[in-house]
Amino acid sequence: MLVMRPIMGRIQDRRGDNIVVIPALVSVIIALSLIASAQSGFVLLLGGGLLGFGYGTLVSAGQTIALARAARGHATLAIASFFLLLDLGTGLGPTVLGILIPVVGFRGLFVIGAALAAISLAGYLLLVARRPGGQGTQDPPDRSPSEP
Repeated sequence: MLVMRPIMGRIQDRRGDNIVVIPALVSVIIALSLIASAQSGFVLLLGGGLLGFGYGTLVSAGQTIALARAARGHATLAIASFFLLLDLGTGLGPTVLGILIPVVGFRGLFVIGAALAAISLAGYLLLVARRPGGQGTQDPPDRSPSEP
């Protein structure tokens, strides 16, 4: 995460959100699938590395997207909302999904996580990827480039 965040941030600034978000979501899907099927320590570590890349990239990219799309004067609200939802998901997700462990086991739980990440990717592709800013950085419609 420490190495990739600055690199992916520069790529996002230059080439847009999609070039960063889509590979990060794919990385999370692959990572959770690898962890679910790991038969060796190497595969488990590879999955963990891919998960770190995907999650780390998504958090910083998501924060950038929230800030870039916020209306003028609402930057603090956008960032606060982003982190509220991130913290809510980070706090409640494991609790809610943990209830399923007796039924599906840990491997099944990681498969469910991969499926949820795949649903997130589909949602991003359908709802966000085609909007302005996906292919290149653009100011939101209610901001002009000369405004701070």
